[in-house]
Amino acid sequence: MGWRVTKGPKQHLAEIDESEYLKTPLATVEKGPLKSSIPPAFFGRLGYEFLRPRTIYEMLEALLAAGPTDFNQTFTNLAGEAEQWD
Repeated sequence: MGWRVTKGPKQHLAEIDESEYLKTPLATVEKGPLKSSIPPAFFGRLGYEFLRPRTIYEMLEALLAAGPTDFNQTFTNLAGEAEQWD
């Protein structure tokens, strides 16, 4: 079974107050025990960092493979990203 979109942009926007617009996820997906909300900025990164759309899938699969943890996981930085900006 693959990733399932549980909430799209329209659903997320319908549930928020205008002041929360920038904090609202663009999509929520789930597979097995992992449910993840993807922020709009991450989709923007695909374009300005020349990433393939498949990158989102690969990052979610890595989080799923890592298993549960005691804290919320995020995928804000890619391997080697910090070195690009130093």
